[in-house]
Amino acid sequence: MAEQIVGAPRGNVLRIAVVSFGALVTALLFFADKTNLNNRKTSDISAPPAAQAPGARSLPPLAPDAQLDAWKQELAQAAPERQLALYDSLIARLVLRGRYDHAAVFAVQRLAADSSLNFLLQAGTLSQQAAQMDLIRRDSVLASAFSGDAIRLLSALTARDPSNEAALLALGLAYVNSGKPENSMQGVLTIRKVLEINPDNAEAGYQLGVFSIQTGQYDKAAERLQRVLSRYPERQDARYQLAVAQAGLGDAAQARLLLETVVKEASDPELKLAARELLTQLSTN
Repeated sequence: MAEQIVGAPRGNVLRIAVVSFGALVTALLFFADKTNLNNRKTSDISAPPAAQAPGARSLPPLAPDAQLDAWKQELAQAAPERQLALYDSLIARLVLRGRYDHAAVFAVQRLAADSSLNFLLQAGTLSQQAAQMDLIRRDSVLASAFSGDAIRLLSALTARDPSNEAALLALGLAYVNSGKPENSMQGVLTIRKVLEINPDNAEAGYQLGVFSIQTGQYDKAAERLQRVLSRYPERQDARYQLAVAQAGLGDAAQARLLLETVVKEASDPELKLAARELLTQLSTN
């Protein structure tokens, strides 16, 4: 059975989109929209230490994979120059299977041999993705450990490269998704920093649009998502979220038009399903 690929839209994406974080995060987003980030350096953001040594974690098991087993056995005895290539192979294969948890462990281990910016970014991003896996979120200790690693590694990277958009975006998501209310402000401010560096960063605009939906700020969400679509009209996920925002604003007709386009043009079957479900809801209301 194929292992779950985390990060793809699910059938319950509509429910996720409209769940509110509550008054606290609403206030944080409002404040973030009024805040000038030029007076704050991302490198000043404090990061917790790693919650637990990666190798000591008891991760959900992998399905049998003879090639992975062979590479892991070779890794233990390989010369340093060969180890880096083996790490690349292991990580790539695990990412293809959606197993960001195991991939993140190897990526963090590799930093002992090479802590260059690219490898630091990969380790931090994979840790952030691992923390959001359903398999990991069921274990609060593992989720906290990966979240802590993501914040620690990505903070170290942005201290060295303050304008790295990919690192700032992943760091912002790691803060917002850490499950700790005190981190929410840091996350929103960090993602807004990405848009200050590059107003056309589609993923940063998309994520802020989704956060605005989750806090009931549908007008702000629509503005952000329309900006994303004006530059990247192929982003059907942004079109779907814009439909959610329009429905929240009471414009069911416009929401239906957007959803019909998603159903027609989206390549992701789960996104199509979510669009059809919302169309049905709008038609019966």
